[in-house]
Amino acid sequence: LGDSENLNTGQFVLAMANAPGIVVAFGNPYLLAQVPSAPTYVVAWGGFPVSQRAAARALLGTIAVTGLLPISIPPEAPFGAGLQIPILSPSSPAQ
Repeated sequence: LGDSENLNTGQFVLAMANAPGIVVAFGNPYLLAQVPSAPTYVVAWGGFPVSQRAAARALLGTIAVTGLLPISIPPEAPFGAGLQIPILSPSSPAQ
């Protein structure tokens, strides 16, 4: 999150992580064990810019959420847990 290309996305993700009820994991999905009381947990699977932008767009509702866990995160999330959420915002941000 340190380089200038990721600064805006990184700041957004940090702001969302401080919002009530949302935790985003970039990389290790087992972070959930550290915040088991989080009512909403998003796994972005990597800290690359494309993953950061996708997570931000999903949280804003400008892209669909179609993820299912290919692993289990005991005891909070079983294999195959996840959501299917359609696009909620009327328009997507510029690429």
